[in-house]
Amino acid sequence: MPPRPDQALEARGAVRTVILLDTNVLVYAINEDSPQHPKAPAAVTVALEGAIPGVLVPQVLLEAFAVLTDRRSVKQPLAPSEVTCRASWVEKSRCRTR
Repeated sequence: MPPRPDQALEARGAVRTVILLDTNVLVYAINEDSPQHPKAPAAVTVALEGAIPGVLVPQVLLEAFAVLTDRRSVKQPLAPSEVTCRASWVEKSRCRTR
């Protein structure tokens, strides 16, 4: 039986498995009111630091921004500037808390 196309690519080193972080994970990480918030920031952080092969694609960033600023989606929507600040794990010290 011939190898599957993905097996052939993997054998040549052309395939790399990555974890696509979902919009929900990012929303939970930023939304402190979410019951999942305590664990979610760590999941995003380990991906951003390269400890796991995780990626955030632009669509997920835009979807999370839309959810977090929409009063129909979250109990306490955030101002756009607050979403941006909370999502900047690299420079978190610049953020003001509520």
